[in-house]
Amino acid sequence: MIRLKKVLLFGLISLCGALSAYAQDFTDTLTVYFPMSRSNFNPQYMDNGKRCDQFLEHARSLSSNKFFRVYRVDFVGSASPDGPEAFNAALAQRRADNLVKYLHKKVEFPDSVVFVSTVTEDWDALAGIVRADKDVPQHDEVLAVIGNDELGEGRESELKKNYPASWTYMAREHFPFMRSFTIFMHVGVEYPEIQEVENELDMMLQAEEELVIEQDFFKVQTKDTVALLPMPWKHELTVKTNGVGWAMGQINVAAEYDIAPHWSIAVPFYYSGGYNYFSKTIKFRGIVLQPEARYYFNADLANDGWYVGAHLGVGWYNFAVNGDYRIQDHGGKRPAWGGGIGGGYTMQFKKHPAWGMEFALGAGVYDALYDKFYNEVNGPIAESSVRKVFFGIDNAAVSVTYKFGLKRKEGKR
Repeated sequence: MIRLKKVLLFGLISLCGALSAYAQDFTDTLTVYFPMSRSNFNPQYMDNGKRCDQFLEHARSLSSNKFFRVYRVDFVGSASPDGPEAFNAALAQRRADNLVKYLHKKVEFPDSVVFVSTVTEDWDALAGIVRADKDVPQHDEVLAVIGNDELGEGRESELKKNYPASWTYMAREHFPFMRSFTIFMHVGVEYPEIQEVENELDMMLQAEEELVIEQDFFKVQTKDTVALLPMPWKHELTVKTNGVGWAMGQINVAAEYDIAPHWSIAVPFYYSGGYNYFSKTIKFRGIVLQPEARYYFNADLANDGWYVGAHLGVGWYNFAVNGDYRIQDHGGKRPAWGGGIGGGYTMQFKKHPAWGMEFALGAGVYDALYDKFYNEVNGPIAESSVRKVFFGIDNAAVSVTYKFGLKRKEGKR
């Protein structure tokens, strides 16, 4: 949106020249985030690097243009309310120092235009966030405690003691956005256009900002300021169970955790005890563990959609398909082991986005050492210590999934 204004300004300046005597300026904004209790700036954390690159590209273009002048750069930092106030104050200062050093390496601002300020524990900002989030447990009571300035630093102990579920929820959902620095780059227009046209441009710019707020940002309003915070990618935990496994008589559950944008770790577990298929000579019993690393092609706010993966597998088994023999891992102690690759698709239901479905298929190679028994009740051993390498389908899943802590009302997926 700033680029649109810049293009229009250039056109008007070319036509009108320096016809106006009044001053105009605009502000470009960047918000970056820090992990809990960390002060080193991490470009990979919550997409900091991508937003920084876009901001700095714009800053460099403005610094080299004769029509624009960067006359002030404000670094406004804050820490989340958890932790001692003195520690948070020192932490905020270290974050400021490291962030200023990082940006100085990328673009040169005169020291005379750089100003740093920190808010140790921004309870007003937290009040604005909680006011907008009705899902906070005991919402009104918590908001009253946060807004009680007389409690001061005692608000943290009050919330932890009397509203532990609310504190845990805010620590997970809101505090990561408060461990941040917002950089305001104030840019002056040396040769602005005439007043009437500038007013029209401001109206266009305001319309664009309102559209962006709906799509990519959530709005936080305090007593004195309004902040637009970008919705970053977030970690999520998913539990699931496979309908194909249940159809085969296998009790199963799986957990998947998003460790980074595009990447997750999934760990399924299958167990089948004394289940026979229609007769005593058809069975597929076993204990299987199959951890998998996944790469998702889409990772807007969470990993979702199409993925590919690589997995390991280990399984104890007792298998018969109505033939002459039953096979079992050697001595009941030597599992088959190996691994393979797979892929699939995950999706969430629109009306109930915490719930979803997963479709998966995988194949692998496994080394097996097993014993052969005659396929009858208490059948004697026919051959011991048979070794073979198996290759084929090792995973087929149509699963129901549930995501914990899933929130989609603040932004699109």
